[in-house]
Amino acid sequence: MTAGFPQQARCAYASSDAHPPDFPPVMVLDPPSPCTGTCAMDPASSLCRGCARTIEEIMAWPAASAMQKHAMLDRLAKRRQRTSVRSK
Repeated sequence: MTAGFPQQARCAYASSDAHPPDFPPVMVLDPPSPCTGTCAMDPASSLCRGCARTIEEIMAWPAASAMQKHAMLDRLAKRRQRTSVRSK
């Protein structure tokens, strides 16, 4: 990895049709996992009671790019605003 950047830093290249070809790469840091350690699936919503992720989102997290993780966190924030996940 490039000196001076954290290990979890990844380079994200924008597609050439979205930005000029000379657009520089953007450093995107891997965000921390939303896991709270309260790992139990709510049968009514099929969401984790701790982090409000689906089982598919939980399984996809380790292999997801930093940009995908940020997008998932955005979706989780919106989901939490409209959904109540019951904790027991």
